[in-house]
Amino acid sequence: MRLILPVLVLALAALASPGQTEPEWLGIRSDLERLSHQSEAAEPYAGSSQPDLNQDLDMRAFCGMDDQAFIAQLISQDCGDDGCANRPAMVKRTIETLAAELDGLMTEARARGELLFVPADSIFPRRSPESGEELMYRAAADLWLRTSTEASTSDPGQRDRFFVGMRAWCRLIERNAAAAVSFTRLNGFPQDDSSQGRRQVAAIVYIAQHSAMNYAALSALRLEAEKTFRRAGLSPYYMAQMLDVEREAYDGQQVVGHLTSCDETRAFFDPPLVDVHAADEWRAATGLPTSAAYLETTSRRCR
Repeated sequence: MRLILPVLVLALAALASPGQTEPEWLGIRSDLERLSHQSEAAEPYAGSSQPDLNQDLDMRAFCGMDDQAFIAQLISQDCGDDGCANRPAMVKRTIETLAAELDGLMTEARARGELLFVPADSIFPRRSPESGEELMYRAAADLWLRTSTEASTSDPGQRDRFFVGMRAWCRLIERNAAAAVSFTRLNGFPQDDSSQGRRQVAAIVYIAQHSAMNYAALSALRLEAEKTFRRAGLSPYYMAQMLDVEREAYDGQQVVGHLTSCDETRAFFDPPLVDVHAADEWRAATGLPTSAAYLETTSRRCR
């Protein structure tokens, strides 16, 4: 799973429903405040086995980097002949500015109805944190972070914002995975036979797709999904996604096949299928089209 910096889009926000603010429930602002404190005393990057911010990054490696190493590398960016004397203060200002923007950005997005998964009349839950409503907000926050702001690697200030936002996203997806596992253990995997259930299922699947660094969480979610699937409460469409997400995290392959890329006008499975014959047997048993038929339909998007 590669994270190509010029292409990835991220932004920073916290969720809130109209008329109230909930800046801390995602924990993003707290993460940034901690980074800001660490930046005050950080030294420039001296080199180690940590991932290099100047290179294309693997998502797991970047999210697994400790905060001190991240801050040190960020301070080392764009240092001139006169050293990095001004970089710590610049990095700190960037982090603090982002933290100050959180509430307003997401509150405005919420008011405009731009949060996918969250119904227009939804109110952030004040009940148990292991609620399906919270999961929908968490998935919406993740999606909003990924699609709100394009990364700029040519301007140092924008590049700082991009890297800091990406770090906040790493911590968000960690908490999202934990919340999804907690919810399914308490309530089971949702059924997708209602509008609310489909939103919850879609939110959990989306959260799972971004939790590749937490294989234990993916396995737990897949097991809960399988229980609901065997009771005919979950469609094979979603079950296939859970199976593929888990397998991709394990060895970079798919078992049923739902992720594709385009080769000119034709779609192909990306990552590849472990076994086409086994995939088609599962598809036939659950009423899904064959892998060839699926690729034929998906190829229409490539034209």
